[in-house]
Amino acid sequence: MKKEKRIEERKRRENEREREKKKERKNKKAKELRGKERKKEGKKKEIKKITIIYVQFKCPSFFDTNFDHHQSSLPLPLPQLPPSSSPLSSLQLQFYDGVIT
Repeated sequence: MKKEKRIEERKRRENEREREKKKERKNKKAKELRGKERKKEGKKKEIKKITIIYVQFKCPSFFDTNFDHHQSSLPLPLPQLPPSSSPLSSLQLQFYDGVIT
């Protein structure tokens, strides 16, 4: 009789320990997941800046005469920039998740 009670008590304690260990593991995993989510939220999207530089130069005269002849074959007109004191003009674009703003 006493032996049976001891055995039952031991089994009950073992079951309680296992339940507590399972709870601890579950809580630990949940805590890790919450930490990962916070890290993701904490990271802000970066804005990357790209500078495109156009070089303006004079074409040789023989090219100028042929340019009118071949102008119709160009798909898009070349970008016209306002005259500036320096030969280089730059245009800055901001990329945010692949979208030009």
